[in-house]
Amino acid sequence: SGSGGKEGSGSGKSGGNDFQNTTVPTTYDEMFMFNAAVMGFGGRSWMNEVLASFDVIVRNVANSYRLQEECDVLSLRMAKHKGNINLAEYKAVMLASLRSL
Repeated sequence: SGSGGKEGSGSGKSGGNDFQNTTVPTTYDEMFMFNAAVMGFGGRSWMNEVLASFDVIVRNVANSYRLQEECDVLSLRMAKHKGNINLAEYKAVMLASLRSL
């Protein structure tokens, strides 16, 4: 029932220009950035570090040596960030993004 309103609003020619300039996220990275902004986590720069490493980590999950290397690199990159890092926030955005694709 939630998507019915979107389809009707965006397809009508007599409506405003609101939906004409909006690009729909089609990749995981795009959906993640969109959901992070919507969920109020857009200012978390450390999330970009995890996002940049996420694909490589997932691709190498079967290779434990390479997976450990990627996790070590990510931990070093995240250590440079000031403030708190709450991985539960990343998890929430990740699950919302995967659900949307």
